[in-house]
Amino acid sequence: MAFSAPIQPFKWKPDGGTTGVPQIKHYTCGQGTGGRAFPYWRNGNVLKQVITGTVLTPNPNGALIGFNGPITFTNAAQLANITVGTAVSATAPARTYWMAVSYTNAGNEESQPSPLLPIGVAAGFVPTVSVSAVGAPALATQFNLFAGLYPRQWFSQVRNTALAGTATIVYPLTNFTGIYPTVAGDATNLVGFAASAFDQVFDPLGAFPGRREPYGATMSTDPLMGTNAIWPVESLGSGQFELNLIQSYNGQIGAAVGLNIDPVSGLPVWDTTQTQVATISGFANGPFQGGLGITYSRVYARFLSTVII
Repeated sequence: MAFSAPIQPFKWKPDGGTTGVPQIKHYTCGQGTGGRAFPYWRNGNVLKQVITGTVLTPNPNGALIGFNGPITFTNAAQLANITVGTAVSATAPARTYWMAVSYTNAGNEESQPSPLLPIGVAAGFVPTVSVSAVGAPALATQFNLFAGLYPRQWFSQVRNTALAGTATIVYPLTNFTGIYPTVAGDATNLVGFAASAFDQVFDPLGAFPGRREPYGATMSTDPLMGTNAIWPVESLGSGQFELNLIQSYNGQIGAAVGLNIDPVSGLPVWDTTQTQVATISGFANGPFQGGLGITYSRVYARFLSTVII
């Protein structure tokens, strides 16, 4: 009869002792697909940072550097400078987009960006923006459109649209960065273990993280309500992490292990057949932890610095 230890969530062990707290970092979330607003993960999944497209922020320069972007969002008269609409996009979820525009010209000189504008869009649609030539600097002939999913993070999405033309946002956003759950074999740009599920946000921090409040002051709510939402992640850069090892344990201290996902629980597990992300550093003694010759035994491993960001 083959024996197997029960699958359990990850545990963190400090180096050089039995007390301490893991380092908590905070990240903005990635984009959902297939009509979902967010990628799915559960508390305890390993997360990675993903950069989509080319992440560019405003770059005021040249002859337009001294000009403000269209100041269009504070009263009805100014709103005539910009037209905000929607276009059909069947798989786009209901979202709030945070957008800004800047003037540009044929020489790629750019003005200051406009104030940031939140635009709420229903499911099945994406925002469109048109900037009038009225009120534009004489040298301006085009505009750049910036957009993001949170007011803390927005990037160039559509560049050098002619004034009076229309720029249309694409969802998922063409240029974006955020955290996503890892899949089996992921071995780059790892940020840490999720300290909350994808549908819990923590903001703003009312205190520095500590043993009694590891996330600071917290708020747990639907992420669509968290316009400044950030997600807590337990950093991989310190300590050792205890997970189940798929293969039978035979004292493989110092062995290379990668990441896999248990198909039943959805929890991460160590796997010696995947690309290395960590090195086994010890066996986790205790009840229901497995042992020699037992699959899914609990072992500690230390992550390689080269796979962490």
